[in-house]
Amino acid sequence: MDAGSPCTRPLRIVIFPWLAFGHLLPCLELAERLASRGHRVSFISTPGTVARLPPLRPAAAPRVELVALPLPRIEGLPDGAESTNNIPHDKLGLLFEALDGLATPFAEFLAAACADGDRRPDCLIIDCYHHWAAAAAQEHKVRTCTLATLSCNFGCPSTSLAQIRSCAGGRVSFSSPSPRCRWR
Repeated sequence: MDAGSPCTRPLRIVIFPWLAFGHLLPCLELAERLASRGHRVSFISTPGTVARLPPLRPAAAPRVELVALPLPRIEGLPDGAESTNNIPHDKLGLLFEALDGLATPFAEFLAAACADGDRRPDCLIIDCYHHWAAAAAQEHKVRTCTLATLSCNFGCPSTSLAQIRSCAGGRVSFSSPSPRCRWR
Protein backbone atom coordinates (compact mmCIF):
# COMPACT_ATOMS: atom_id res chain seq x y z
CA MET A 1 0.00 0.00 0.00
CA ASP A 2 1.54 3.35 -0.98
CA ALA A 3 1.56 6.36 1.34
CA GLY A 4 -1.26 8.07 -0.51
CA SER A 5 -3.69 5.16 -0.53
CA PRO A 6 -6.32 4.77 2.20
CA CYS A 7 -6.22 1.89 4.66
CA THR A 8 -8.17 -1.15 3.52
CA ARG A 9 -9.19 -1.96 7.11
CA PRO A 10 -9.26 -0.13 10.43
CA LEU A 11 -6.00 -0.31 12.34
CA ARG A 12 -5.51 -1.29 15.99
CA ILE A 13 -3.16 1.22 17.60
CA VAL A 14 -1.76 1.35 21.13
CA ILE A 15 -0.66 4.75 22.47
CA PHE A 16 1.34 5.00 25.68
CA PRO A 17 2.48 8.56 26.54
CA TRP A 18 4.74 9.83 29.32
CA LEU A 19 2.99 10.71 32.58
CA ALA A 20 2.86 14.47 32.00
CA PHE A 21 -0.21 16.28 30.71
CA GLY A 22 1.90 18.04 28.09
CA HIS A 23 2.40 14.57 26.61
CA LEU A 24 -0.91 12.95 27.60
CA LEU A 25 -3.22 15.56 26.08
CA PRO A 26 -1.58 15.68 22.61
CA CYS A 27 -1.56 11.86 22.57
CA LEU A 28 -5.22 11.78 23.58
CA GLU A 29 -5.95 14.19 20.74
CA LEU A 30 -4.09 11.86 18.38
CA ALA A 31 -6.10 8.90 19.71
CA GLU A 32 -9.37 10.73 19.10
CA ARG A 33 -8.35 11.76 15.59
CA LEU A 34 -7.35 8.21 14.70
CA ALA A 35 -10.61 6.89 16.18
CA SER A 36 -12.66 9.44 14.26
CA ARG A 37 -11.14 7.95 11.10
CA GLY A 38 -12.38 4.50 12.07
CA HIS A 39 -9.27 3.09 13.76
CA ARG A 40 -9.37 1.41 17.19
CA VAL A 41 -7.03 2.84 19.83
CA SER A 42 -5.93 1.58 23.22
CA PHE A 43 -4.70 4.57 25.24
CA ILE A 44 -2.55 3.49 28.18
CA SER A 45 -1.80 5.40 31.36
CA THR A 46 -2.28 5.04 35.11
CA PRO A 47 -5.63 4.94 36.93
CA GLY A 48 -5.28 8.38 38.51
CA THR A 49 -4.16 9.94 35.26
CA VAL A 50 -6.92 8.31 33.22
CA ALA A 51 -9.44 9.68 35.73
CA ARG A 52 -8.12 13.23 35.16
CA LEU A 53 -8.26 13.15 31.36
CA PRO A 54 -10.95 15.22 29.68
CA PRO A 55 -13.96 13.25 28.43
CA LEU A 56 -13.51 11.65 25.05
CA ARG A 57 -15.34 13.23 22.15
CA PRO A 58 -18.57 11.29 21.53
CA ALA A 59 -17.64 10.48 17.92
CA ALA A 60 -14.34 8.90 19.02
CA ALA A 61 -15.32 7.36 22.37
CA PRO A 62 -16.62 4.00 21.05
CA ARG A 63 -13.26 3.30 19.39
CA VAL A 64 -10.92 4.49 22.18
CA GLU A 65 -10.22 2.10 25.04
CA LEU A 66 -8.68 3.74 28.11
CA VAL A 67 -6.34 1.22 29.75
CA ALA A 68 -5.19 1.92 33.31
CA LEU A 69 -2.02 0.16 34.48
CA PRO A 70 -1.42 0.69 38.22
CA LEU A 71 1.81 2.57 38.90
CA PRO A 72 4.08 0.63 41.28
CA ARG A 73 4.71 2.15 44.68
CA ILE A 74 8.19 3.67 44.89
CA GLU A 75 9.66 4.74 48.22
CA GLY A 76 9.81 8.53 48.35
CA LEU A 77 7.19 9.09 45.67
CA PRO A 78 4.21 10.88 47.24
CA ASP A 79 1.05 8.79 47.69
CA GLY A 80 -1.24 9.11 44.68
CA ALA A 81 1.48 10.66 42.51
CA GLU A 82 0.85 9.38 38.99
CA SER A 83 1.90 12.32 36.85
CA THR A 84 4.31 15.23 36.89
CA ASN A 85 1.41 17.37 38.19
CA ASN A 86 1.45 15.46 41.49
CA ILE A 87 5.13 15.74 42.38
CA PRO A 88 7.74 18.38 43.08
CA HIS A 89 10.48 18.70 40.48
CA ASP A 90 13.08 17.09 42.74
CA LYS A 91 11.03 13.85 42.80
CA LEU A 92 10.87 13.49 39.00
CA GLY A 93 13.48 10.72 39.04
CA LEU A 94 11.17 8.65 41.24
CA LEU A 95 8.36 9.00 38.69
CA PHE A 96 10.73 7.71 35.99
CA GLU A 97 11.58 4.79 38.28
CA ALA A 98 7.87 4.07 38.80
CA LEU A 99 7.28 4.28 35.03
CA ASP A 100 9.97 1.64 34.51
CA GLY A 101 7.97 -0.53 36.93
CA LEU A 102 5.20 -0.61 34.31
CA ALA A 103 7.39 -2.66 31.95
CA THR A 104 5.99 -6.02 33.08
CA PRO A 105 2.30 -4.97 33.25
CA PHE A 106 2.66 -3.39 29.81
CA ALA A 107 4.33 -6.52 28.39
CA GLU A 108 1.45 -8.58 29.80
CA PHE A 109 -1.13 -6.23 28.26
CA LEU A 110 0.62 -6.40 24.89
CA ALA A 111 0.96 -10.20 25.02
CA ALA A 112 -2.76 -10.58 25.77
CA ALA A 113 -3.70 -8.15 22.98
CA CYS A 114 -1.45 -9.99 20.51
CA ALA A 115 -2.91 -13.36 21.51
CA ASP A 116 -6.40 -12.12 20.61
CA GLY A 117 -6.63 -11.79 16.83
CA ASP A 118 -9.32 -9.09 17.10
CA ARG A 119 -7.21 -6.97 19.45
CA ARG A 120 -3.74 -7.53 17.98
CA PRO A 121 -2.13 -4.09 17.56
CA ASP A 122 -0.85 -3.00 14.17
CA CYS A 123 1.24 -0.26 15.73
CA LEU A 124 2.50 0.96 19.09
CA ILE A 125 3.10 4.68 19.62
CA ILE A 126 5.25 5.30 22.67
CA ASP A 127 6.87 8.30 24.25
CA CYS A 128 10.62 8.68 24.26
CA TYR A 129 10.89 7.50 27.90
CA HIS A 130 9.39 4.02 27.38
CA HIS A 131 12.58 2.24 26.28
CA TRP A 132 11.29 -1.13 27.51
CA ALA A 133 8.02 -0.92 25.54
CA ALA A 134 9.83 -1.14 22.21
CA ALA A 135 11.45 -4.41 23.31
CA ALA A 136 8.04 -5.87 24.21
CA ALA A 137 6.64 -4.76 20.86
CA GLN A 138 9.58 -6.27 18.98
CA GLU A 139 9.04 -9.57 20.80
CA HIS A 140 5.47 -9.65 19.46
CA LYS A 141 6.36 -8.24 16.03
CA VAL A 142 4.36 -5.03 16.54
CA ARG A 143 5.62 -1.97 14.69
CA THR A 144 6.72 0.81 17.00
CA CYS A 145 6.80 4.55 16.59
CA THR A 146 8.46 6.78 19.17
CA LEU A 147 6.85 10.16 19.67
CA ALA A 148 9.12 12.92 20.94
CA THR A 149 6.97 15.75 22.28
CA LEU A 150 9.26 18.62 23.15
CA SER A 151 8.32 22.13 24.17
CA CYS A 152 9.31 25.08 22.03
CA ASN A 153 11.82 26.22 24.64
CA PHE A 154 13.47 22.80 25.03
CA GLY A 155 16.54 23.89 23.09
CA CYS A 156 16.96 27.17 24.97
CA PRO A 157 16.30 26.61 28.67
CA SER A 158 18.09 29.84 29.62
CA THR A 159 15.53 31.94 27.75
CA SER A 160 13.29 33.71 30.21
CA LEU A 161 9.77 35.00 29.68
CA ALA A 162 11.17 38.54 29.98
CA GLN A 163 13.68 37.84 27.16
CA ILE A 164 10.90 36.44 24.96
CA ARG A 165 8.72 39.49 25.60
CA SER A 166 11.66 41.80 24.96
CA CYS A 167 12.42 40.15 21.61
CA ALA A 168 8.76 40.42 20.63
CA GLY A 169 8.58 44.12 21.52
CA GLY A 170 6.54 43.38 24.63
CA ARG A 171 3.63 42.08 22.55
CA VAL A 172 3.62 38.51 23.85
CA SER A 173 0.49 37.50 25.73
CA PHE A 174 -0.31 34.16 27.20
CA SER A 175 -4.01 33.46 27.21
CA SER A 176 -5.59 30.76 29.30
CA PRO A 177 -5.53 27.30 27.71
CA SER A 178 -8.46 26.06 25.73
CA PRO A 179 -11.14 24.15 27.71
CA ARG A 180 -9.75 21.00 26.09
CA CYS A 181 -6.47 21.42 28.00
CA ARG A 182 -7.96 21.63 31.45
CA TRP A 183 -7.80 18.51 33.55
CA ARG A 184 -9.81 17.49 36.57
